[in-house]
Amino acid sequence: MAIDKKEIVSRFLKEGRQLEPEALNFFTKNPDKINVFLERFKETGLDESRSTVTLENVIDAFGRVDSGPVYSSEIEIIKKFPIEGKKQKISVEKYTSFYNKRYDAARDILLERMSKLKVMSINKIQKQREFSLIVMVREKDPIEGTLLVEDPTGSMMVCTREEGVTGLGEFNNNIIEDDVFGVVCTRAEDDIKVKKIVWPDIQLKRKISKSEEPINCLFFSSLDGPPPKDSKSYKKLLDWIENAKFEKFYIFALESGDVDPLLGKISSKSANIFKIIATAPTTLMKNDINKNEKIVILRDSSMISIRDVKIFLFTHELLNYYKKFWPQNDEINVTINLLKRRGDVGIKEPLFFGSPPDIIVVPTLGLTESANYKGTTIISIPQFSNYPIVWTADLKTRGINKVDLS
Repeated sequence: MAIDKKEIVSRFLKEGRQLEPEALNFFTKNPDKINVFLERFKETGLDESRSTVTLENVIDAFGRVDSGPVYSSEIEIIKKFPIEGKKQKISVEKYTSFYNKRYDAARDILLERMSKLKVMSINKIQKQREFSLIVMVREKDPIEGTLLVEDPTGSMMVCTREEGVTGLGEFNNNIIEDDVFGVVCTRAEDDIKVKKIVWPDIQLKRKISKSEEPINCLFFSSLDGPPPKDSKSYKKLLDWIENAKFEKFYIFALESGDVDPLLGKISSKSANIFKIIATAPTTLMKNDINKNEKIVILRDSSMISIRDVKIFLFTHELLNYYKKFWPQNDEINVTINLLKRRGDVGIKEPLFFGSPPDIIVVPTLGLTESANYKGTTIISIPQFSNYPIVWTADLKTRGINKVDLS
């Protein structure tokens, strides 16, 4: 729907806001973003006395990128997940409040998942032979096979030594302190034995999001800087992109720290390329890339949406944070562990507490892998110079394909 600048200015004046010229230009091109912006602007925590909307405010609302606010008819940055540089001291009160909120949020999900079970609180357990609890792990003893768990009413020790117990094969490796989950228990003499663990998890039966029209994505990773001039693999990549016959084409360059010459070459290879989205936490981008409208630089892990298909892009930095909890796991299994917990691990904002992503892309220094976990496609993208492999995804069919360019 067409809308002129006077109407836009009038709309913001009714909200007590004025628009700087750059922000006005954005909303002139994207009038359907006005209501969304006004809602998000209220959530930014800005001083209400500041009535002028700047381009910086627009970027904060729709995702901060080095080349400006990202918007096309297809793509939206939903949220960013930065890594904090300096550790902040947390008071006991804030620490307690954080974990209370974590427990409450997970409990609401678990109560729905455990609706057919008799869920009790710890202080109500008497002589029941079988019962279910929603608990947080306080201590774990993998040698004894026990967990000290608690809920707001008390704490107790539960035993997980029995073999063949549903979901407990991962006990020694994957359960960590502060996990919140449901347990189905049975009383055996003096022990409370855990028969089953229920994670907050994503729903098994959920609608698989797809685009109505053909939209294709290409994913590759370049962790080690610019490609060598004589690299045959990089030449094959450019040729493959040039010959791709996709109607709409998005290219995702993970960890492309210093490959701006390559991104510039890619942007000129196909008229069908809508956007090149690069995660580059340490990049010093050159002016020609900053001015290239096709190239978007994200410095943080981000959740984006292309025609309602949600794609989560991990930076290596954030992935390493979560790998500390499961150092024995590869990137795919770390990601599955996060999905089981809705990404609620450590003292960080949960990654996936709302609608879970449809595709998750993680960089890896090892070999490439893919997996499907309850409707979420997970792809680990190797360092291209070591393993010249890229992946494609068709958002209409939700199919993926590995392309070897060695």
